[in-house]
Amino acid sequence: MKKEYYKESTDFLKGIAIASVLIGHYMNMFFLKFPIKGYAHCLISIFFILSGYGIFYSLEEYNKNFNLKNIFNFYKSRFLRIYPVLFLVLIISYFFFNRELNLLRISGIYLQEFWFVSSIIQCYLISLPLYFCLKKFGTKKFIIGISVIILLINIILFPHLKLIRSILVVKPLFYVYIDIFLSNILLFSFGLTIPELLKKYSKKIPGKIKSTAIIISLAYIIYYSFIFKIYKIIKIENWIFTIFFFASMVVFIYMIIPKKIVFPFKKLFIILGIYSYSLYLFHKLFYITLTKIGITSQGSILGIFWTILLFPALLIICIILEKTIKIISNKKTFNIHKTQQANHYHPS
Repeated sequence: MKKEYYKESTDFLKGIAIASVLIGHYMNMFFLKFPIKGYAHCLISIFFILSGYGIFYSLEEYNKNFNLKNIFNFYKSRFLRIYPVLFLVLIISYFFFNRELNLLRISGIYLQEFWFVSSIIQCYLISLPLYFCLKKFGTKKFIIGISVIILLINIILFPHLKLIRSILVVKPLFYVYIDIFLSNILLFSFGLTIPELLKKYSKKIPGKIKSTAIIISLAYIIYYSFIFKIYKIIKIENWIFTIFFFASMVVFIYMIIPKKIVFPFKKLFIILGIYSYSLYLFHKLFYITLTKIGITSQGSILGIFWTILLFPALLIICIILEKTIKIISNKKTFNIHKTQQANHYHPS
């Protein structure tokens, strides 16, 4: 199944999403009167869905021989993916940008400015039981089951949202994404099902239906992302629109992944997608640094030019950082494996 991962398509979609986040945050920081805000927040759902999609393939590899060692290795790989870059950002933020550094932030449980990281950690923690449920009950029952569970949680908890917010004393984004409790888990779960759905139904769906589905779902995604103001107080009547948005996003990703991407600057978006995690963590520090040294400022059009001109420097730093961490991680894994082999053939 690994050959069906369609990595180019997933990296491209992540590149589109992170580019939207970078632009959205820049406009929020330097152009407060910009009329269109919040659209990038909606597109973060791409990351939740594709994270579930990618985790499925990772767990498929471990599923060939599931034991405690492989479970440990799976979670270790997730740890090495998330925490080294996160630790570096937190340390830089503490020493150079006067940000708080405590156990909650270091653990990733409560990252106010990096709420997505905290949300994706929730998904990773329960990815194993979700995967086993998917395998045991099948795609249809799994989708219905997880949808019903999330629906019941929302029916029970939504009337008590103010009380929950006062008890947890954290932003709603940690447990409410776009109007729905634990929608990060829901989207991640839908992402888990996409590989199985592609395997079963992708070749059976006529090309015209696929094209129509892509156009309709993309139209609704654009409508929802640019019309709804999602940072305001959550209203239960928005649920139905949000559910349609999630469904449209899943359908769009499902239909677009197997297709060959033809798009201007495709390679650039693919690179952005590959290093989207580091870009997400570092881009605000990059913007703040540009402000401190006087390159950009509130409402500065010239600042946009300089930010674009200097952005490759940020991208290169992120590439070097992620590649270095990957090399170190792979080297440690190789050394451990080599030691285990030596112990196997030469027991003490």
